[in-house]
Amino acid sequence: MRKIAAVYRNELYKICHRAVTWLLLGVMVLAVLGAGGLVGLAMKAMTSRSSGVYYDENGNAVDPVEQRRKELQEQINGQKKFIESGMKRLTEEYETFITPEETGDGVGAFALGGAGGLGGLFVGGPATEGVSQLYYDLTYNRAQLRTMELCLAHGIDYFGWYAFSTDYDFRTEVTQIYPTLQQMILVLEDKQDFGPGLDEGEAAQLAMQEALAKKVEGIMRSQNYEEWLDLEIAFARLTLEPEYMEGTERFYELLRKGNPDGSLNPALVQQVVTDIGNLEQSLKDDVDHVSGGGASVPLTDDQRAEFRDRLAVKTYRLEHQAYSAANILSEMMGISVDPYNICRQAGMAVLVILILLLAGGAVAQETSTGSIKSLIIAPVRRWKILTGKIAAVSTVAVVGTLLLLGALLAVNALFFRDSLTLPYVYALDGQARELHFLVFRALEALVSLAPLMVYLLFALMLSAVIRHTAPVVGLSIGAYFITYLAGEMLTMVPSSGVVRFLPFAHLSLEHMVFPFVESNVVTAIFSAGGSVTEKGSVLFSSVYLAVMALCFGWTAYDSFCRRDIK
Repeated sequence: MRKIAAVYRNELYKICHRAVTWLLLGVMVLAVLGAGGLVGLAMKAMTSRSSGVYYDENGNAVDPVEQRRKELQEQINGQKKFIESGMKRLTEEYETFITPEETGDGVGAFALGGAGGLGGLFVGGPATEGVSQLYYDLTYNRAQLRTMELCLAHGIDYFGWYAFSTDYDFRTEVTQIYPTLQQMILVLEDKQDFGPGLDEGEAAQLAMQEALAKKVEGIMRSQNYEEWLDLEIAFARLTLEPEYMEGTERFYELLRKGNPDGSLNPALVQQVVTDIGNLEQSLKDDVDHVSGGGASVPLTDDQRAEFRDRLAVKTYRLEHQAYSAANILSEMMGISVDPYNICRQAGMAVLVILILLLAGGAVAQETSTGSIKSLIIAPVRRWKILTGKIAAVSTVAVVGTLLLLGALLAVNALFFRDSLTLPYVYALDGQARELHFLVFRALEALVSLAPLMVYLLFALMLSAVIRHTAPVVGLSIGAYFITYLAGEMLTMVPSSGVVRFLPFAHLSLEHMVFPFVESNVVTAIFSAGGSVTEKGSVLFSSVYLAVMALCFGWTAYDSFCRRDIK
């Protein structure tokens, strides 16, 4: 052991005195910081209410909120002209008698007559298809106009610039309800004023719709989120068939839990709520409603257990607000926007290259320079020499992993403070549990050492066999990229099970050990096979990695110990 320790200290001393070691460690930290800064700016642009810069005709910056209010007023003016133009077209093309009367919506109301004109819409007369379509187009635009004027009066974002805003005004959701409500009201009002009138059921329906419209306008003033949710349920009862109401009421029940005060954009929570509903319905019907294949495929026992665990995790996250905007954006967009993992992958890429350079040159570089002979002639067995070298490069891998973890935590503290308080939520037998953020990230870093050791032994094997630094490093790095691309292409082929047995197809081990990370839709940068690793078992991948490491290590020892060194 003393001789191995001596070789270890000598090798570690040489590594520490190589400029490339400190250079790449520095690049790794800078990569993490740079990725964090870029993701932070992107997230701010996506979630900030003040995102966007506007300039006036003189090139001076103007308040974006004022500019958007101005644009909305211009849109209102354009909408009025469009409606007036449509009314004129009705008069000219269909010879319909229309008398404009000033109303609250700022445009002329319809005074309709003529058996062949718009009156036919309400009495079953011979109104042409063109008249019907134009009338309903105008009604739609009149409803949009009323919605725009309501938004302008209360300073509400009509155009949806803040679609992913975390600093959100729930009243923006009025654009999803109010136009449809006003369109229904306008049709009944026109039938009442210019048609045959309303029957008892239609009159009751109009009264209900007008009451809801007044309630909307009141909520715009009071900004009462609870009343808004109640109004959305009432609107759903007005527009949906009874058989859909149970799912709708469950949706809003979950929405209240996930966004109790309305401060978070409902769009950020609704995807999670929808996922929970699909999982609940799948377990209730014992049919897969999650995959989206369209076919009613019964659940297997494994799928049933998986769905129960996923449901437990998502429900726990929702009820405890254990998510950030980035987590939910990952689910909504189907790509990873998790800042921690994006920064981690950027840093890990540099760390892998460093390990490949050090391990690839452990034997090859000393053989090329001839310095290996001083070790060989010493009274030390060759396997001890190679063991000391492996231990030294492994130490760099451990230190690099810890440095990467520290940089990631620093970036999160600087740019994404909310994620530092989020636990890792997982489930066993349908029961949700949580793991502290720091404990989870430390364990994740520990798991990532397994693939790093495979990288190390692969490069060391090439170093012992080829014994020329440049081709060893080139082949090492090239092998990962080529295998990754091959794996990605094979996943597009239906019969791609062979990907499971490709070298390096199981190097994103952390995604299997921690399957409930919200961003696990994206695999590690250097792992081949895409989603294959996520669907595999931890045991299979662990055995696979162990066999790979054993083969690489045995080949490296055999070549180094048996071959002559010239």
